[in-house]
Amino acid sequence: MKRAKHIIFFLALFPFFTSAQPFYTKGSVKDQEGSPLQNVTLLLHSSGYIYRTGKDGGFGIPIPHTSDTLTIFRDGYEKEKRVIYGDRFNEIVLKKTIVIK
Repeated sequence: MKRAKHIIFFLALFPFFTSAQPFYTKGSVKDQEGSPLQNVTLLLHSSGYIYRTGKDGGFGIPIPHTSDTLTIFRDGYEKEKRVIYGDRFNEIVLKKTIVIK
């Protein structure tokens, strides 16, 4: 009987342990010509953490849920707000800022 109580207790806790598992999302940031953009700032909304893209424009970010929201920005480009997903490769294209003189 005591063993059955332990088993029921652990089975009741199982959803809490499995739901706490983070997801890891990957992606890339490019310009409109398809060239990778390095050192782009990525702000993860759920945590407030800031990440940056690598030399190849790539990024890898742990996210707490299957999806999250990023704000992506770099000088000379328009700011982008995008929902990202942990189960797929996220491709982001930034548009150059138009400067009128």
